[in-house]
Amino acid sequence: MPGIEAAPTTIAALYVGLGHTTFWASPKSPGYNSAWLVLAASAGGGVLAAIRSAVSEKGRQRVSSLKKEIRRLFRLIGQVRNIVTVKSVNIQKTIRNLDALKTVQNPVDVKLIFQALIQPDEQIKEIVNALHNYFSADTDPSVETVRVSVMKWNDQRNHLEFTAHFPYDRRPRSPDINFSDGNTIAGRAYFNRELVICENIRTDSRYKRLQEPDEDGSLLSYPVYDTETQKVALVINVSSAKPRRFRDTPEERRVLAIPLQIFAERLLLENRLLEVKAKVA
Repeated sequence: MPGIEAAPTTIAALYVGLGHTTFWASPKSPGYNSAWLVLAASAGGGVLAAIRSAVSEKGRQRVSSLKKEIRRLFRLIGQVRNIVTVKSVNIQKTIRNLDALKTVQNPVDVKLIFQALIQPDEQIKEIVNALHNYFSADTDPSVETVRVSVMKWNDQRNHLEFTAHFPYDRRPRSPDINFSDGNTIAGRAYFNRELVICENIRTDSRYKRLQEPDEDGSLLSYPVYDTETQKVALVINVSSAKPRRFRDTPEERRVLAIPLQIFAERLLLENRLLEVKAKVA
C-alpha cells in the first residue's frame, strides 16, 4: 500500500501537534517525552519501508522467474511439435513413394515398407537438432557455442560411443575409447544413472580432461533409462562454451529435468525402433 511506511511518523506528528508532550503517562509514572514517540515512529516507518521493499523485490524476482519458465515451456512445446511434424512429413513422403512402387511391384515387400516408414536414424538426428535449438535459444553464437551429442554403450568394445551429434559438421573430438568408465562426465551419468553437471570443465578435477587445456565451458550428461531393459540405453550430452551455463544446484536440476526427460522419451522410442530395424534388416 503506497505511503504506508509514512503512517507511523504522521500519526506521531499529529499526536505532538495536538499539544501532547508526553505519552504512556499514568498516575504512577510521568510517561515519556513525545520526542521518543516521534523517533520510534520514524524507525517503525523505516522498518515498514524495508519490509515493503523486500516483499516487492521478492515479488519481482518471482514474476521474472515465472516468465522464464513460461518461455522455456513454449520453447519446449515448439521443438517437440517440430519433431512430430518432421516425422509426419517423412511418413507422407514414404507413403507416396510406396504408392508409386505398387505400380511396378506387386505384392510390395513388407520389410521394405517397415524400414521406409520408421527411419529412426533420421528421426534421432531431428531430435538432437531440436535439443540443440532448445538449449541454444536466446544465446549469442559469437559468445556461446552449444553442442549436443548422444552416446550409446558398445557391448563388444566396452565403452560408450557417439551415435549422433549437432552441429552435424562438428563431431566430438574425444575418442570413444575414453568413455569406458565413470571417470568422465558422460561415463558417470551412464554408470550412476543420474544427471551429471560440470559447471566448468577446466577447473573441475573430478573428471578426466578430454578437452584442450585452454578450453572453458560447462557440460551436462543425462542418462536415458529404459525401464523395459532396466538399463541406460543412451546418454545425452549438452555442452556450452560458457562456464557455469549449467549449474549444479537443486533449482537448476529441477529446471533441466523436464526438457531432458521429454527429449529422452522421444530418443528412447527411436532407439527401440532402431533396434527392431536392425533385427529385421
